[in-house]
Amino acid sequence: VVTDAVTGVPLIGATINVSGSSIQVETDADGMFAIDDLPLGTYSLSIEKVGYASETWAGNLEADGLSLQIQLEPLPIVSISGVVVADDEPTIGLAGVTLEWTGEGSFTTSTDADGAFTWSEAFGQSTYDLVGTKFGYTSGLWSTLVTESASLDLDRFNFSKPVKSRSIAWNCASNA
Repeated sequence: VVTDAVTGVPLIGATINVSGSSIQVETDADGMFAIDDLPLGTYSLSIEKVGYASETWAGNLEADGLSLQIQLEPLPIVSISGVVVADDEPTIGLAGVTLEWTGEGSFTTSTDADGAFTWSEAFGQSTYDLVGTKFGYTSGLWSTLVTESASLDLDRFNFSKPVKSRSIAWNCASNA
């Protein structure tokens, strides 16, 4: 059974992977999981759930019906904040930028009228990638933003306006 190490509550949807194989199972509503038809031997299991520190169990399966009690530690909740500005006006916040966070969970938000954003439910001790989009601007990608156990102030992100391109029309006449 897989439980929350703080509350003891069973964790639904934790993923258990048998190292060196393609075997993967998930916990049910009671935090239980079963790996059927696993031959006797030595194994390593990795146990993961969004919002929790991953855990590894290693041991020898010597008989059928091995019962494991695995506790996952919840990650701290932190906030991530900052301001998005345009590269041509770096002192003025850019409103309406859509920010998509991926990593330990995912989240989408937008900058406010002053270009500011706050994501107050990020997981600490995690890594995120951030993609920012706004019509008329080149999308921004900020990779490998690492949160620790405290809130993270990302200060300012510069957003670029694309170089304006001109289109050229060609008129071709045929002398047939």
